[in-house]
Amino acid sequence: FYRPESGDRWRPRFIRHAACVGAEELLATLDFPEDYELIRRLHEDLASTDPHYAAADIVRWIRAHPELETRCREVRTAWVR
Repeated sequence: FYRPESGDRWRPRFIRHAACVGAEELLATLDFPEDYELIRRLHEDLASTDPHYAAADIVRWIRAHPELETRCREVRTAWVR
């Protein structure tokens, strides 16, 4: 688990995926029950049509659900503070 206050101690890696260019502001974590609900809902929706969904599918799904896109942006803001 990464904590920003740890500085570079854990050296988290952020992988840039070509299909996700322009979505760098989105971040999902699994810290709270509502995070689990978001990830569960995303997985259930995407896996129901293609169990091998890709990163670009995740970005499209988040963008199609504005209330969840806001949540993903708020996570980023909370960590930056």
